Amino acid sequence: PGSERFPALDAIRGLAALAVLGFHAYKDIVKKEPGGTGPLTTLFLSLDWGVVVFFVLSGFLLYYPFAQAIAGEARWPSVRTFLWRRAIRILPAYWLALVVFGSIAHPTELWTPTGVVRYAFLQQIYAGSTVYHILAPAWTLALEATFYLSVPLVAAMLGGRLLRWTGLRT
Repeated sequence: PGSERFPALDAIRGLAALAVLGFHAYKDIVKKEPGGTGPLTTLFLSLDWGVVVFFVLSGFLLYYPFAQAIAGEARWPSVRTFLWRRAIRILPAYWLALVVFGSIAHPTELWTPTGVVRYAFLQQIYAGSTVYHILAPAWTLALEATFYLSVPLVAAMLGGRLLRWTGLRT
C-alpha cells in the first residue's frame, strides 16, 4: 500500500524466477550428475542468469523508496515497517520448512540452543560447517536477510540520516 508499482519489472522478475526454477529443476532433478553436453543441457544450465536479474531487480525495488526520500521526493520510509514486511514474507514458511525437514533429517543439530538460534535466525552462513547444513538452499535467505538489514543502513549513510541519528549532525 502506498508504494509505487513497476508492472514491467514484476514481469521481468517473474521470468527470472522461472529461469531459476528451470535451472534448478534440470540441474538438481533431471541431471543429477555433473557434466554433459548438448543443446538441452546448455539451454537449462544457462538459465542461471535469473539469479542475478532477480537479485538486481529486487535490490532496486527495495531501495527505491529510500532513494526517493534521499532525493527529497518522498518521506523517509519506516524502517520498522520495511523490516517487518520482509520478515513476514520469508520467515514463516522458512521456519515451517526448518522445523519439518530439520526435525526429520538433522534433529540433533537443529534442536540444541545453538542450533535453534543459528538456524531460526538465519545465522548459518557465518560458519563454513553450517552454511549448507540442514536446509542447503536457506543460505540464500540468510543472504537476503543480511541485505534487508543493510538497505536502511546504507540509505541512512547515503542520505546523511545516520549522522543525525547519532547526534553528529543536526
